[in-house]
Amino acid sequence: MIVKKNGVDDIFHVRMNAGRIDVEHDFGLIASLFKWLSVKHTWHLLASGDHVHEHLFSIFFMVNVYTCVCGNKTSIKYGLIPPTVEEYLGVSMSDAYDGNDAANLTMDHLNTQL
Repeated sequence: MIVKKNGVDDIFHVRMNAGRIDVEHDFGLIASLFKWLSVKHTWHLLASGDHVHEHLFSIFFMVNVYTCVCGNKTSIKYGLIPPTVEEYLGVSMSDAYDGNDAANLTMDHLNTQL
């Protein structure tokens, strides 16, 4: 679809609108996963000032991990396969912690605190 503005085809605006819709889908996903980021709560969150950046960073990080597992509308639209969680985090399953050496790790941590 090409928009006519003053008799001139404006492809730029058509493409910008498509990009805006993709961004709105991403923010809609965030708002649906984290209900307290809905519009009525967002201003209260931003006004609080305490650790807002850390909260928002952790939310966007968790949404990225969610996208690795479930995908999103933007990746589907452009035919992109999201990375696996391991690829996104830069880890491998061979690095997985099995919990067997928890006592040793706790003692090492306590010894460094002394």
